[in-house]
Amino acid sequence: MSGGELQRFELPSLSDRSYSCSDDSANPSTQMGKTNQNRRLYIEILRRMTPEQRLRKALELTRDVREIARAGIRSRNPDLTSAEVDRLAVEQLLRWHSKAS
Repeated sequence: MSGGELQRFELPSLSDRSYSCSDDSANPSTQMGKTNQNRRLYIEILRRMTPEQRLRKALELTRDVREIARAGIRSRNPDLTSAEVDRLAVEQLLRWHSKAS
């Protein structure tokens, strides 16, 4: 890898994910093991990323959360205008942020 070239560590974006249920999906201990394994892998990938790559991933995840919030608002309130959906999404994100602080 040359000095100016970034090595890419791709994490799946929301639109790329496919969801499936296996036979052991109802077993909480199996799910917890998978969750811990996935978390360790995610942290390992993040540690290999440059600061720029981590920032890009954070911005992508932020965008994904906003899209999910808007989609949920639209599905519960199909008659709202785009501006109303945006306003409610901002209000919802501010509530989430204030709970996390």
